[in-house]
Amino acid sequence: MNTRKLNEFKKNSGLTNAKIAEITGITLSNIDKITSGNNTNPKLDTIQAICKAIGCTIDDLDDVPDNKKDLPSRWEALRPEIEKLSDDEFLELFKYVEFLLWKKELELRNRQK
Repeated sequence: MNTRKLNEFKKNSGLTNAKIAEITGITLSNIDKITSGNNTNPKLDTIQAICKAIGCTIDDLDDVPDNKKDLPSRWEALRPEIEKLSDDEFLELFKYVEFLLWKKELELRNRQK
């Protein structure tokens, strides 16, 4: 979730954290933690309630860069080149992708601690 975007929508709504807490029934301390970025893994229903109160959707808070949103079409464009790889080269690519996924999982675990 992109806290910067959340706070932009909050500012545009004119609502304070206290008012959002009142509207949603979520504790003010939880709203404060989420909007400050101290709670990096809030519950889905909590974010949905905040979004409803400030007039946005969860998709509006998407933190995937625009250049990654077209990834499926970019991947398809790479398919012919990937198919040209030898078995060993493909295995190397596959291992690298597995490494990147492992690294990302490790980063997520470390952030949650």
